[in-house]
Amino acid sequence: MDGTPAKYRQLPDNSNVYDEAEALRMEYYALKNYVILIDQALVTQEELRFSGDRIEYDTVLNKVKAEGQSSTSTKKEKHEKTKNGRVKIIIKKKEQ
Repeated sequence: MDGTPAKYRQLPDNSNVYDEAEALRMEYYALKNYVILIDQALVTQEELRFSGDRIEYDTVLNKVKAEGQSSTSTKKEKHEKTKNGRVKIIIKKKEQ
């Protein structure tokens, strides 16, 4: 699915906080329980936030695999993706 952005939301087992995901393009593979987020991808899991050009998300295990800009990009593509070329992870400190 394509979106501006497309969004996905799931409540994991034994949790009261939703996992949320968004990207400009999203591919959902129901038989594999897998979502692939492409272009301006973002996944939020409780205190964690992942962003990158491509994120693969296992909806059963709640595992995230994030990728940044491909090393095979052309010079023009690298220039256009300078801001989004890296994977970014934000870990918030839990309040006690």
